[in-house]
Amino acid sequence: FARATKCLSSMSLVDQCIATMAKHVPLVVNGIDIHLNAAVATLRPAVEVLSNFGAVEDEILDKKATKALIEAGAIEALDRVINAHLVTHDVPLLTSCLDALYNIGNDEGAARIIVRQGLGALALRCLDQFDFDHDLRRQCVKFLSVLTYHDFAIRELAEARAASEVLAVLSAHPDDSELAIDALLAVSNLATVDTRVFLEKNYLKDVVNLLDLNPNSPDLVKFVVVTFVRLATDDELSKRIGDDAMPAVMQATANFVDDPDVLSLVFELLGQLAYVKSN
Repeated sequence: FARATKCLSSMSLVDQCIATMAKHVPLVVNGIDIHLNAAVATLRPAVEVLSNFGAVEDEILDKKATKALIEAGAIEALDRVINAHLVTHDVPLLTSCLDALYNIGNDEGAARIIVRQGLGALALRCLDQFDFDHDLRRQCVKFLSVLTYHDFAIRELAEARAASEVLAVLSAHPDDSELAIDALLAVSNLATVDTRVFLEKNYLKDVVNLLDLNPNSPDLVKFVVVTFVRLATDDELSKRIGDDAMPAVMQATANFVDDPDVLSLVFELLGQLAYVKSN
């Protein structure tokens, strides 16, 4: 099984192969269930096959591949793998499972199954349980960020206090710009329903500090400003942003005076802050 799925994993990196392999996804899922408690070396290639099916670049083929995953019960199989290997702390396998869910979760139908299976909450559990492994936590944050593209997932994650968990990881790793962008994507979307979490601890200050740590990253600056735009709908946070964040925002903006995307977001932030007269 391990050798066969390793071969399939290599083949599924090529989109053209996916079309002919789609009908065989149930065989991979069935094999995963048969070897559910096997070693990482046995299961990981099979998980990577499912992950590659979720990462197809061609839009039409991606829909076909995702449909094959859904019909074969691939998401439920990934759920079973994660739950079976949480207790054994098989970090590389868990990381691969979360990568697969990240690739699959951009599809709305797949995301609904992911939420129904409670996999968002399971990722939050991994964030807490595996605080010693940065790569796994980074993959958890990436997975949560893609889930927040969907309104129904945002509601579920907000109830589970996902923003607080993600911000805690961000605070612990402020120098990881890749993680920071994924974390900001997640929390900026979650901020549409939950802004008050930023009044806890030093989370707002931690986000401001990202501008000093990453002065030449337009993507990070944009995500910071988007986050502030959404937080500024709360009057108390609007005041704090006006007092504590705007000097850093304006300094960071000075590096992108020719970038209309950054500037338009800053103007949007200024407009939102202006609703509070003291600003």
